[in-house]
Amino acid sequence: SLEITVRDMSHVILTKGRATFDLPPWKNYRLEVHHGLFYEPAVVEFEVGPNEEKTVIAKVKPMAPRRQSQWISADDHVHIMRSREDDDLLLRWMQAEDLHVLNNLEGQRQQHFGVQYAWGREGEANMPGQSIRSGHETRSDFFGHVLVLGGNRLIRPLGIGDMYGNS
Repeated sequence: SLEITVRDMSHVILTKGRATFDLPPWKNYRLEVHHGLFYEPAVVEFEVGPNEEKTVIAKVKPMAPRRQSQWISADDHVHIMRSREDDDLLLRWMQAEDLHVLNNLEGQRQQHFGVQYAWGREGEANMPGQSIRSGHETRSDFFGHVLVLGGNRLIRPLGIGDMYGNS
C-alpha cells in the first residue's frame, strides 16, 4: 500500500508494483510504501515544481531476507461489514500488506457490527497465499471477550450484560 501525505493529510492507495500520479506543485510531499510487518517501510520526501515530471523510487526491504517465505502473518481481530462482492478487494488488500490469514469477526454492542455473509466453507474467500475466514466475538461484562475464529456458524448470544447485550 502507498501513503502520500501533504498538508498533514494522508491518502492511502492500494497499488501493485508501479503507479503514476498527477500531483499539484508542492514542496513537502512524503511518500510511504508498506508491505506488511515483515518489511521495512520505504519513506521518501520530495517536492514537485510547476510543470515538472518526476520519478520517485521507493523500495521496501525484507527484515529477514531468504526467510520471509517461512513466516505466516495473520490478523485475528478485524471487524469489516463484508459481502461476497468485497472479497476480491479484501484479498488484494491482504496481498499488498503481506497478510496471509484474516479472521473477520462479527460482534455486537447493542447492535451488530462486522456482519458476515456466510459461515464455515461458504464464508471463506481464498486466493493463493491469502485466506479470509468468518468468525465472531462474544462479549460479556463478566467473562470478557471470546473470539471464535473460522467458526461454522454464529453462536448466540454475541453480547450479554448491560454494556454488550441488545435487550
